[in-house]
Amino acid sequence: MRVTYRRVLRIRVRHGWYADGESHEDFEVVPTASTVATLQRLALGTRFHPDGITVFAEVEPGSNPPTLVRPLGSEALCFAFELRPVKTNLLAVAELPRFSPGRTLFCFDNLQNDVSSGRKHLGDSVAAQRIGAPALLVTRDVYTHRFAVPVAAATLTLRDRFGTPVVTIEARSPSNDLMPEYRLDLATALSRAPGRYSIVDDYGTATDIYYDPDLDASRPVGVIEIFSSTESITPDASNRVPTGYRFVSGAALLGLDAYYLQFNALATTWRYNVTKKFANNGIALNQLTVAGSIAFAKNVSGDRATFTSATPVPLSQTSRGLKLKAGNQAIQDLPDPSVTALPSSGASPGVFVSDMFVFV
Repeated sequence: MRVTYRRVLRIRVRHGWYADGESHEDFEVVPTASTVATLQRLALGTRFHPDGITVFAEVEPGSNPPTLVRPLGSEALCFAFELRPVKTNLLAVAELPRFSPGRTLFCFDNLQNDVSSGRKHLGDSVAAQRIGAPALLVTRDVYTHRFAVPVAAATLTLRDRFGTPVVTIEARSPSNDLMPEYRLDLATALSRAPGRYSIVDDYGTATDIYYDPDLDASRPVGVIEIFSSTESITPDASNRVPTGYRFVSGAALLGLDAYYLQFNALATTWRYNVTKKFANNGIALNQLTVAGSIAFAKNVSGDRATFTSATPVPLSQTSRGLKLKAGNQAIQDLPDPSVTALPSSGASPGVFVSDMFVFV
């Protein structure tokens, strides 16, 4: 008897620091505990790759399009995967909103149409961006909601990722004292269903959370949610998976290309700090220039010349080929910022500086 398997879906991670954009063994993409149970129930297998993961299934031999031996059914399935950093320096040189490792995570899904260079990109559909602001990771069954200012009573609404109210709670202090916070029993309210939610009070405080007690030990940097459809979980019963992002129709696999999770390289201000080794070595700092494709401003003070890039420059594995010159004579090749040397914070939030030290 011939047994045939076909790919159901594939997730690949890319990073702009690499010359070819391909990321290898920088991140792990691992099914969450609840998704492992779902994969087992549906008889789906997984294969791990240096840049991501594949989910595969048994299909009827010779079927075209490939037809699942065990159909997934009509329910709206969500396969969730943890994104775990293996090489933290690659994460540090990615262009990301500010986040707190272990306390917040980035959320990605296949619910927005973002095709570029033939690649179907995953993103944060709630924020309508590839990478939105991180959500608070909640791994405890009881969550403490803090009010902007202490209140005597408040209405708290817990909504799912589509904005549908899950539960509304009338919070009131038993002693009529002002409450700085209120504790919610998420396990009861959500029936321990992991996923993305928001908690809003009627005083304007809103918090985006990702609730999953099984993530307490791993604390991933992100969660990737891949939906088969959304008809049974959206308030208008619509399928919000874009047509080109759907991987199954009934029992037939659609042969979908891989989903891509793209990290862009961080752009930093490059600063070369050039110092003379010896005062009498014949090199005049005021005659030094940086030659190449990047424009620099120069400042000379004492025995040091500082060259600062006019604009931020994306970090890259590919050398920019900059040279330090005295007049028309090239003195030495200048190094590019190293991926192992973390950039420092600049004068304002979101500004980063890559310092390099050169001796002449």
